[in-house]
Amino acid sequence: MKKISCLFGIAVSMMVLLCGCGGEKLEYSIDDAKENTTYLLQQFVALDDASIEEILSSATSTLGEQNLVIYEGVESYKAILEEVGTPTGEYGEVELKEAEDEVIATMEVECKERAFTLEVIYYVDNGNLVPTSIACTAVYSLGEMLGSAAGNTLLGMGSVFIILIVISAVIGQLKNIDMLIDKAIQKLSERKKRKQTAKKATRADIAQETAEVVPAAPVAEETEELVDDLELVAVIAAAIAMTEGVSPDGFVVRSIRRSAKWKRA
Repeated sequence: MKKISCLFGIAVSMMVLLCGCGGEKLEYSIDDAKENTTYLLQQFVALDDASIEEILSSATSTLGEQNLVIYEGVESYKAILEEVGTPTGEYGEVELKEAEDEVIATMEVECKERAFTLEVIYYVDNGNLVPTSIACTAVYSLGEMLGSAAGNTLLGMGSVFIILIVISAVIGQLKNIDMLIDKAIQKLSERKKRKQTAKKATRADIAQETAEVVPAAPVAEETEELVDDLELVAVIAAAIAMTEGVSPDGFVVRSIRRSAKWKRA
């Protein structure tokens, strides 16, 4: 209930103030804009930690449009509260800036650690100021902003230089990479040649062993042998004469050759 009452109280207060500034059409009251912003700031500062947690624990889907703007403002206020510390109650003047159909109101608030700025953006609707955005930002001194900018610059430049050094190193190693690739290709080629040579040597060894195992085919040679045996000649001549029925005196034996048929027999 406390959570709902906090949201309802701020929303009702803003609606009352908005109704009061609807006297003029197409224009807005500068005094009412300043009063609205000051009152809204006072409502924020009056919230304690428990009230802030109750408001932020609300489901955003159940909030209306005005309450959702307040929810975002309270969330922004909580984000800087630890950095800026407790507000001291000293407020600056409300500054207004117009942008088309909107009015941007800013107000500086002093705190124990550092000041912060409340920024409220109003939409002008027939003279009524409808808040569309509420944000709180911590205020930093010029030295702090310059130091932060210098740190960011050094960080960015350092990152760029490191990347350039890495790129330069990679480019410098491209030659070595090419050499390594060439060596790898050469090794693969030599390995391939060795494999082919080993295959050829293996085939030659197999062919040689086969030649040694298989004996050469015998070559038939015809040799004439002259038989100088008178008895053998006489027997052969007598056999031929009996076969032919003639006298053996008419035969002249010049040579005797061994017949293959006779050998098989």
